[in-house]
Formats: sequence, structure tokens, C-alpha cells
Amino acid sequence: MVDLGTGEPADLASFSRAYGVSNDGTKIVGTRTYTPPSDLTKIAAFLCTFSAGVCTTQNLAGEDGGTATVITPNGTVVAGQGENKAFRWTSAGGTQDLGALAGHTSSAALDISDNGKIVVGVSSLNPVSFGGVGGGVSYDQSNSRAFRWTAATGIKDFRQLLVDAGVNMAGITLVAIRGVSPDGQLVVGDAKTPTTGTNETVPFIAQYCDAAIQGQCRRVVDNDLLVDFGSHGLYVRKNNSAWQKIHTSSPIAIASGNLDGGNGQSEAIASSSSAGLWARYNNGAWVKLHNSVPNRFTAGDFDGNGIADIVADIGASGMFIRANNGSFVPLNSATTQDLATGNLDAGDQAELIADLGTGGLWVRYNNATWVKLHSSSPLRIITADLDGNGVAELIAEFSTGLWARFNNSPTWTKLNAKIAEGLAAGDLNGDGKEDLLGDFGTLGLWVRYDNNPSWVKLHATSPINMVTADLDSNGKADAVIDFGGANGLWVRYNNSTWAKLSTLTTQVITAGRFD
Repeated sequence: MVDLGTGEPADLASFSRAYGVSNDGTKIVGTRTYTPPSDLTKIAAFLCTFSAGVCTTQNLAGEDGGTATVITPNGTVVAGQGENKAFRWTSAGGTQDLGALAGHTSSAALDISDNGKIVVGVSSLNPVSFGGVGGGVSYDQSNSRAFRWTAATGIKDFRQLLVDAGVNMAGITLVAIRGVSPDGQLVVGDAKTPTTGTNETVPFIAQYCDAAIQGQCRRVVDNDLLVDFGSHGLYVRKNNSAWQKIHTSSPIAIASGNLDGGNGQSEAIASSSSAGLWARYNNGAWVKLHNSVPNRFTAGDFDGNGIADIVADIGASGMFIRANNGSFVPLNSATTQDLATGNLDAGDQAELIADLGTGGLWVRYNNATWVKLHSSSPLRIITADLDGNGVAELIAEFSTGLWARFNNSPTWTKLNAKIAEGLAAGDLNGDGKEDLLGDFGTLGLWVRYDNNPSWVKLHATSPINMVTADLDSNGKADAVIDFGGANGLWVRYNNSTWAKLSTLTTQVITAGRFD
């Protein structure tokens, strides 16, 4: 153990406390008090750079009160409380006052995402302070609210963000966010409900995704189904309960994506052989997006602004993109055999993966550059975060079997020598890694758990269609399987129990959040 001291001027310092440290141990943050010559006692948030047993200290947020509470693993971004308000500091930009929520006079940052883009904490009508036993934060629970800050949005009331995203928050007050996951999308903190006492709070956990998170938004909110039942029409199954018919016709293809970005709801997207490409906005009316019938289409946030964009293959005209709920514009003159999306490089944007047939397999990184990944045309492609690190793997089936391209590496890894007739992926056991489902025909339905080379048999019957979705909203993906014929549509809840959803068979199944 090393005594870090109290910083300069050492002979006049009287107190210091450390709150956070970088991964390599060379950057330490906290608070210190000292009395300069001929001046009053100062309190300052500090950053200590530790080398060769010496702590070189710099103040981050003035000298009239301050506590640096958190630092990113790489030591480049710090957050805390300055002169009564939350702050964020970078070596390049210095200290930025994050302010407080409307009507409040005080705030403090309590955690930060690993990429430094998301700051969370507490904002209050009354002072937020640090001190006491252990140096913990104290605040007026009755007049405080949880906040989330990004450069794009500024400081926001987190409860209101959830309400705007479609979450029912009736009777719940989020008082403070105390922690955020490394990728920035899961937060924990203190909440009040109608049953909590005056000086009591209960813990909460919530998920929120936007362009500031690192990697791919976890699929724990895909809790509704969009199903084409052929001649019976197009249906949605919301909140794991009743089926609702949303169109009498059977579409050629379906997809889902939050096209308008502001309410947390997915739009149902469908193509018709006679009527072109359509979207059903906010659980309401259908809107025509394009007169042509695409050969295939997909949706993903390719520019990282929280709004899903559509890429459609319009045949001889090539690929077109519809960004930010606007108009279709040309993207590439090539036609495709298959399309997929996934965040392959841990950036803020989804990548577009395109099978160009004899032209091979390509990816369009960061809404800009096309890169060839393989000279062969795969039989099918999907993306899934098999190793749980926030970066999606590209999974492709070639004539030699099933392969994966891990962590954007040029190396392909063989997952199975057999040819699958269908693929799907989801976190079936809730451990943060997506599990790979494979329909191997007469061999039945199998799953590859936790990036383990071994495959486990789930069912002897080969499915017609399958998808994963967290239907019961418990953080585990459920496998939704159409076994065809008289078998109908089934779901395997919580990685254990099979339940029948419908006696009808399907043409296509996808998942989204349609309410």
C-alpha cells in the first residue's frame, strides 16, 4: 500500500479521499482540502497521476468545493461534482459544467460509461454533498431526481427519457442513478414507489439505448412478435398476450425498426407484391414508403442517431437507403442475395452486410466504406454477439459449413461442419452472451450456448421458421419456433418450458417493440 499524500502544497493540505482509479492504476481521482498561504481553505476535485511512487496532482473543477467521483478505465475522462454542479473533464477539453435539471440548484455525477460518453447521477432542489463515513453521497430524497447526460442531449431527467421511450412509469420516481454498465445501456439506482416510506427508497435497474452507448443494444426489449400467418394475414402479439390482426394480406417480407426514433416503438415494415413497401407507424396507420417491390430489405441505425434506416434492394436499380425517416436515395448499384445488420466494430453505428452473389460477401462500415469479407456467396448470414463483449459476430453459412468472424477479425472460425436450414440467435440463458440456434433438418433443432463449441439438441423436429424475443421481459430471450403442419407455433420460455402460441403456421416471423 502506498500513501498518496494530499497533493501540493503538501505542508498545507489537511485531508484527501480517493474515489476512483483507472484500469492500470496510474490515474486516481478524488477530493482534497488544503489552505494556501494567506488564503482560506480550499476544497478541490483532483486527478492524481501516479508514477514511481509519486502522486502528481491537478485540480479539475475549481477550488470552491469539488469531488471527482469516477474515471473511465483508460483514464481519459473524469466526472464528479464541482462547485455544487456535476462536471465532466477531459484532458483535451478541460472541465465542463453539466448543470442541473430544471428547477434544481445542485447535482453530482456518480458514474460514467467506459467510453466516457454517458454520465449519470443525481440532481436536487437542495444541496447534494459528499462526506461522512465512507465518503458517500447524501441528498434530499423527496426533492431529487436521477439524471443521464450525453453530449448530444445534455442533462436529462432519466424517468422522462423512459416515459418518452414508451415505458409505463406511473407512480414511480427515480431519485438517483448510482451506477451504469460499462457499455452505458444498463443503469441502477434509487427509486420511490407508492409503497415506500418517507425516508426510504428501493433499488431499480433500467435499460436505455441511444447513439452514446458502446456496441450493440442488447435485445432485452424485443418483447413483441410480428408474424405473417399466410392467408390468415399479418398479426402482432404484444406483451406476451393477445394476437392483433394488423393487415388482411400476407406480405412478401417483413422487418421492424424504430423509424421515427422518438417514442421507443418499432414500426412494422412490410412489402407487398402489388403495392410496394409500407410501414405501420406507432401502432397506427400504414404509410407507403416506396412504389417498387424490393427483392429484400433490412433496417438498422447506420448513422448512429437512434433512428432506424432502411436499406432495400430494388433489383436492377441496385440498393437504396432511406435514412432518418426521409426519402430513398441510391446506395450501391449492385443487387444482393441477402442483407443483414449488426455492430461489427464496436462503434456507434450498425454495419450493413450484403451478399452480392458472385461478387462475394461485403460490409459497409460506419455508413461509408465498403470492405470485402469473403469471395464466396454464403447460403445465409446473421449477426450475434456470441462472446458477450458488445461487438457482434458475423455468422455465415458456406458450402463448407457454418463459420463466424469474431470481433471484426479477418479470421473465420468454423462453428459446425453441417449445413443448417435456418439460423437465429438470442441470449437464451441471460448471461450476456447470445446463443446460436441452428435448424439442421432431419437432425432437428440445436443450440450453441455461451460460445461453447458443443451443440445441445433442443427438439427432434426441424422448424419452418424461428426467431428469438424476450416475450416475458425477464432479460432472457425466448425461442419462438414454428414446427409446421399441425404442430403450429411454439415458444420455449426461460430456456426450459415449451408453450403453444398458435395452431397456425407462419410464413415469416420477426420481433420488435410495437407498443
